[in-house]
Amino acid sequence: MLTPLLVLINFLVSQPQLNENAIGVVYYNSAIDDSTVLLTIVFPINYVENQPENFFKGGIEEFYTFPFSGELAVFDEKGKLISIHGKQLFKVEFWCDNDGGTQYRPTLKLLLNKIDIEREFNIHKELQNIIGFVIANPNYNSFSKIVPHQFQNEDIRLRADFNRDENIDALITVYYDEAENCGGKPENNLGINLRTYNKMYFMRCCGP
Repeated sequence: MLTPLLVLINFLVSQPQLNENAIGVVYYNSAIDDSTVLLTIVFPINYVENQPENFFKGGIEEFYTFPFSGELAVFDEKGKLISIHGKQLFKVEFWCDNDGGTQYRPTLKLLLNKIDIEREFNIHKELQNIIGFVIANPNYNSFSKIVPHQFQNEDIRLRADFNRDENIDALITVYYDEAENCGGKPENNLGINLRTYNKMYFMRCCGP
């Protein structure tokens, strides 16, 4: 029989959690007032460990949440914007249904005081109000950099260097969706991809 301590450890280990050095995208939602902004953080579902086994088999119809504890470092093309520490609650929710299947991803809405953000940020309206990127619990000793020549033929709209070491950590590339069926605003049918070290993630629902 498992002791209460082992039961607790087993529960904590088996909970969904974000990988160390997971990279996501940060969207601007709105200014709540003169001093507060609402942002949305989104990570690709591939960065979530210990996902419920039956979630993608239609066994769970309601979305699930999972706790996060540690650092969320938000950065853009000029470097770090803010580091958020403490406990958060991510919600894994539906975001796209196309020929790639029904897709879900973890999201987190954050209310931030403008004075806590190191400087003003750019809102890239053509990229659905993306302002930059986010890293979960960054570990510099195991961080993989982007090899620039991998994307020399891509249409790069945003690039960022998290720790200002002159190496690119994340990119946003775009493509025109030939099906002209991209969801949301603006109606430019511009597919949006997050590029990290040797990986690519769709960030806009496009296609049939």
